Amino acid sequence: MFYYRQLWLYGFEIHDLKMDQGHFYTYHEGQAAKGPNEVGTIINDYVQKMSAEIQELYIFSNGCLGQNCNNTVVRYLLALASSKRFRKFIITSQYVVALFCHVTETSVVCDK
Repeated sequence: MFYYRQLWLYGFEIHDLKMDQGHFYTYHEGQAAKGPNEVGTIINDYVQKMSAEIQELYIFSNGCLGQNCNNTVVRYLLALASSKRFRKFIITSQYVVALFCHVTETSVVCDK
C-alpha cells in the first residue's frame, strides 16, 4: 500500500491489575478503522483468552460509555455481563459505574 501521507497506527491497551501486566493491541488504518467495533473485538479477544478460573472482571475506562458513539461497546459489555461468564462484573468509567453480580441484580450509579 502506498500513501501520500503518514499511515495512522492505532493502539489499545488492556492492563491486568492483578498480574501487573499490560496487553497492547496495535493495528494500522489499512487493517481496520478506529471505532466501537474494533474496541469490542479487542475486548472480546482478551476475554476469550482469559482462564476459565477467573470469575471476576473489572473494567475501568477513561472514555464516556454513555455517548452514542460508544453504544456498540456498551451493548457488548451488557451481553458479556448477561452471559454469566463471570460471577462479578464491574464497569467503571468517568461517567458510568455499573455492577453486575448476576443477570437479575443490576446496579447503575450515575456520576454526580
